[in-house]
Amino acid sequence: MKKRLITTLFLLGLFILLVQCSKYEKTSVGSDHFERENSGSVAQMLKIALRDTSYQTYAPNGFSVYLYVGQNKGIRCQSLLLFSGFPDSGIVDSVILSHRFTGVIGSARGSLVPTVHTVTGEWDETEVTWESFNMSNLLGDEVTTQVLYSDTDSVSYMLPQDLVQSWMDTSTLENFGLLLSYSTPDTGFIMQFYSKESPLEWASVPQLTIYVTRDSIQSTYTKFPTADAYIATAPYDPTSERLYIADGAQLRSLLFFDLDSIPENATVNRALLTLYNDTTLSFPDHSAPFEFVAFICTDTTWWSSFETFAFDSSLSFTGSVEDDSAVINLTFYVQNWTIGIKENNGIILLGKNERSDLMRRAFYSRTDSQKKPRLEIIYSLPPSGRF
Repeated sequence: MKKRLITTLFLLGLFILLVQCSKYEKTSVGSDHFERENSGSVAQMLKIALRDTSYQTYAPNGFSVYLYVGQNKGIRCQSLLLFSGFPDSGIVDSVILSHRFTGVIGSARGSLVPTVHTVTGEWDETEVTWESFNMSNLLGDEVTTQVLYSDTDSVSYMLPQDLVQSWMDTSTLENFGLLLSYSTPDTGFIMQFYSKESPLEWASVPQLTIYVTRDSIQSTYTKFPTADAYIATAPYDPTSERLYIADGAQLRSLLFFDLDSIPENATVNRALLTLYNDTTLSFPDHSAPFEFVAFICTDTTWWSSFETFAFDSSLSFTGSVEDDSAVINLTFYVQNWTIGIKENNGIILLGKNERSDLMRRAFYSRTDSQKKPRLEIIYSLPPSGRF
């Protein structure tokens, strides 16, 4: 009985002690540092492009699996072919250049009149562009022509015998290849065929068939291109209403957003750039998927000139066009700009496959009241102390 009473009194005393301690104010050293004005916050902002523009450039297309010839919606295409390794003796009886078509881009009206020209100087498939070819005046004489229609699946040209005979003469350097062009001003369609980069069988690639007589015996030689490339251009007048990204006939767009209102101590959780697509200006149409990439501009000279500005090609992010809009995640870029690792000079957008295919997308610029480029940013702020 006495033992139970002592236990009860002990527990009662412990309870009273705890109640009294809870009434005391906090007096621990440094306890004020654990009190916060707030526990952090998340904020969202929408930024509209402060500057935007597009410009045209020229990049080589020599690694494309396709070659093109023709014109549609202002895009003009020609193709270069170089054959080598000819026999060093014999008389050329006839020469046939042939290739198969894999598709048609554009409307199916009218006819295409492709022409074959000699090339007057050296060219490199990894470097040649529409601009460099024409500035170097490499277009030679027309040697043959043909008439094609949109349902044509292959074509053959009879080349001059003396042309290939001169190529067989190793003492001269006259073989700079051929250019496939066209004589009609606006064909309405572009013919597509395989290049030597095609993973398919060689029968689908352009070939030169040469019939040579030597010692009264006729031999047949089949040659495939040792180099080929397509060159393309498109008339472009800068406009404030639309932004363009194009492959093949390269068009690029630039954007700048003022991000000074983002606090320096903010952590950017998400930054999504949205562009709205004008589907009426898509090439060849809006059905095919289209991807583009973003790079950081390293200076702001593009605000006044496209001649000298540069961008950092070491890191890119990919976006895609879906229905009537395009979205690309720029979180990494915006975070680097906010904390000062990189300087905000804007971004450049270009086609992911700008050196291989023929596609174009047009987007509304900042002049459009409803569909201007916008950057949606979500960021968080750390807790702040109360002093």
